[in-house]
Amino acid sequence: MFDIKSEFDSRQTSSIFINPSQGIGAEYSLTGVKGPSIFPNTSIALRIKYNVSPSFNIKAAAFDAVPGDLLDKHDGLLLTGELNYKSASEELNKNYFSYLVGGWLYTGKFDRLLDSEPSGDPIYQRGNYGIYFSAEKFLIAKAESLDEGLSAFFRLGFADRNINKVDACIGAGVNYTGLIPGRNKDVFGLAAASIHNNEKYIAQMFQEGVEVCEYENIIELTYIFHLSDWFNVQPDLQYAIDPTYCRRENHSFLGGISLEFSLN
Repeated sequence: MFDIKSEFDSRQTSSIFINPSQGIGAEYSLTGVKGPSIFPNTSIALRIKYNVSPSFNIKAAAFDAVPGDLLDKHDGLLLTGELNYKSASEELNKNYFSYLVGGWLYTGKFDRLLDSEPSGDPIYQRGNYGIYFSAEKFLIAKAESLDEGLSAFFRLGFADRNINKVDACIGAGVNYTGLIPGRNKDVFGLAAASIHNNEKYIAQMFQEGVEVCEYENIIELTYIFHLSDWFNVQPDLQYAIDPTYCRRENHSFLGGISLEFSLN
């Protein structure tokens, strides 16, 4: 059983954020019958990776397209691939960078948005696809330090407009390790994401009496207090502008705290 975001469409710089929009893109995560293979609903998969050089690799995987519905012949497959050019080191430090382009394809049949036969029956389309681009880099290192300083990430993804309710998503953010003097393992993070709801989906929902905004925008501010080698505390603030299904308010605010224990 394979969690797709453990290797595909993932970034070290964005991994500190809690909101899902900073991980695998919404135009990808909201696809399929039950979504792609993401914990806790994962699928059986076959995955291959070829290291062309220490800095360039090619990855591909084939998933059962419906997590939890083991190898039903009607489900089809989810195929995904990625080209990644990155630094030789896996550590997030002043030498780190990663640039990737990826794509995905469902082989099954899907209802087309806003399209139907004269009889009222849905029109089906074979296949559903998308593409995404991602970049991250450690930009500025503090004097005489290898892993303290500023890093940044950027991600852009698109999905088939005939099928998917979210057809585009863009996100970017920064984090800074060692921002406060004397706390060289703490991490500050600020990120934003903008999700574009498909115009066909908006029109279809309007026919059903549901108003959906064109864009949902999310800003996240977080800070990881590294209190010991086995304990981190992470307060987190999130602000959503025009949340898609909440039409009573045009904004939403969320605050929380995460505790992380590491047992060796």
